[in-house]
Amino acid sequence: MSTWRRELQPGDLFIDVGANVGVYAIWAAECGAEVIAVEPSNDSLPRLRENIALNGYDITVLPVALGPTKGTSPFTVGLDDVNKFAFNVSGPVVVSVETDTLDDVIGARTAAGVKIDVEGAELLVLEGAPVALKEHRIRLLQLEWNDTSVRTLGQDRRPVVELLGASGYQLFRPDADGRLVPAIDPAYGSDVFARPL
Repeated sequence: MSTWRRELQPGDLFIDVGANVGVYAIWAAECGAEVIAVEPSNDSLPRLRENIALNGYDITVLPVALGPTKGTSPFTVGLDDVNKFAFNVSGPVVVSVETDTLDDVIGARTAAGVKIDVEGAELLVLEGAPVALKEHRIRLLQLEWNDTSVRTLGQDRRPVVELLGASGYQLFRPDADGRLVPAIDPAYGSDVFARPL
């Protein structure tokens, strides 16, 4: 979060993908950013909206999942803050949610920041932003960087590294003060940031 305190300026656009109950969304709003919070989970949406109201910020909430295309996708319910795309799950713990793309959310604008924490499906969100990534209209990305992608998509983080590299983005990790330090082929651990070269 100290990285965002350094990076965000009043009036910047910040998109919180996988907003959950709004910790990052509210943090970005406190920095003066215009915030779009994306959260498809009916478990989290009421608390997200309540936290936004309690803090008095004008944050746009989009109750959709972001992926490679518009449409619908299976999504878990009842798992609190770890609900996710449910490609290999069936039964009463799965519902259909509306999906959109990050390109559609950004439109013709430039996002100063995009945080993506979607329980291992970060690649799918990035696949829905080919235009914004190619045109470098996302100035800084934050990505969850653990092994949940193996459980959700059946793959490690290598495809994310390749997609971002092909789009001209370099990977970083923050130091203790939130300054970004280059991270070449980072191992699982703390979140990774990416910005255009």
